[in-house]
Amino acid sequence: MDLIALAKNPVPSGATTGYFNCPGKIKLRFARWQATRGPERGTVCLFQGRGEFIEKYFEVVADLRRRGFGVATMDWRGQGGSSRMLSNPNKGFVRSFADFDQDLAYFMKEVVLPTMSKEFASVDPKYAEMNCKTCHGKGAEDKTFKMPNPDLPHLPTTQEGFAKIKQEKPKVLQFMVTVVKPKMAALLKEPEMDPATKTGEFGCQKCHVFGEGTAKTP
Repeated sequence: MDLIALAKNPVPSGATTGYFNCPGKIKLRFARWQATRGPERGTVCLFQGRGEFIEKYFEVVADLRRRGFGVATMDWRGQGGSSRMLSNPNKGFVRSFADFDQDLAYFMKEVVLPTMSKEFASVDPKYAEMNCKTCHGKGAEDKTFKMPNPDLPHLPTTQEGFAKIKQEKPKVLQFMVTVVKPKMAALLKEPEMDPATKTGEFGCQKCHVFGEGTAKTP
């Protein structure tokens, strides 16, 4: 179901909308937006009250985006554009508050956390199922999320090594340098590293280790 606009309540531009699945064949409607002004300050998760729906909060969404926040929101089960629990769609019902807890967990996993998954999937479809473990590896399992991750592709230790990657996989290198590095720097609120001036903090080395090891270079 698309977001519904009214003359006095237009849909904020740039919306990403859809459904995510929860156990029990439950489909929940979601929407998310990027900030319209920088610097990016994070993502606000906006949750409605009983009997409410995404469209009611368009004005709030627009205000938050102007203040540098992305917004992620959803319709709870039994209301808005999400699945109904009863045959009568006009009646809201939930069997247990634990169901809301479960829906929230799936919302965070499927909509909020995988910020970069669509970016990676645009380069290689195999990343469509990207999750925390894709980058953090064992760190995602033990909840330390320690980086850099030695199991990720290793960075070359010489200019010749980088030149080889540029020649063999130019699309991958351009994507990492022009998309991943600046976006991750913004998400982590760290100044992006500039190799030319040797200034900034966030660079490839924050995620990848240097040198030849068990992991292959990109």
